[in-house]
Amino acid sequence: MRPSLLCLSKNHHRLDEAIRKFIQRLDIQFYHLENSSFKESKQNERVTISKTMNGRVVTALPPDAPKEFLQTMLREPKYYKPLIEMKLIDHYCVFCNSNVIAEGLIEESEHFFALYNIRPVFPGHSLIIPKQHLTRFSDIPASHAQDFVQFTQRVVTALKSLHQTDSVEFLIQEGELSGQSISHLHVHLLPRTPGDIPSEECHAEVEQDWMDYFTKKEHSARLLEREERQQLAEQVRKEMIRLEPSL
Repeated sequence: MRPSLLCLSKNHHRLDEAIRKFIQRLDIQFYHLENSSFKESKQNERVTISKTMNGRVVTALPPDAPKEFLQTMLREPKYYKPLIEMKLIDHYCVFCNSNVIAEGLIEESEHFFALYNIRPVFPGHSLIIPKQHLTRFSDIPASHAQDFVQFTQRVVTALKSLHQTDSVEFLIQEGELSGQSISHLHVHLLPRTPGDIPSEECHAEVEQDWMDYFTKKEHSARLLEREERQQLAEQVRKEMIRLEPSL
């Protein structure tokens, strides 16, 4: 008995490539609809729901949907936020999901995780994330400050060494107007190297509005496959271990 997925015929090609691969691998059946209104379909007592929101395809899966597929839907805000808006799932934080953390984990300290970003804007793009659900930088307890600084220094030193650069950009988006898409504090670490912005994109607008460029690239950069992301995270972890005596 195959699980089913309801999808709009005119928009199903917009599904993220990674999601499409999961669909193919799990042999999920498509049901094509001709209109874009909210609809329900019952197939073997399974209910699947699809709806367009802001021109995007949003797919909600039933509780008995394949676990692996559901976990993939919960990897990025663009997939799970509309599900929250549709009230099909309750409040959800991707960085409080142990499966997501395990997938991209570089290393951890007592109070923080270091993750390899799922959509790296530049090679080596990593995140420092508190284990505790904090929303603002000022929420970091004073007792965790030393751990934060020392752990971040270790990760940054490894990234610089691995990418042969002396330049790393630190970026924190705090609050909706800043472009923050996940309401769990995270610090972006971006190793910078010559030519990391393609020549066709390197123009005055990038210099004038770097944050706008970063925000767009953060959501449009290639989504790493699980295995590739784990390999990249492992490279950083090994470099941290190799450099440990010198820190």
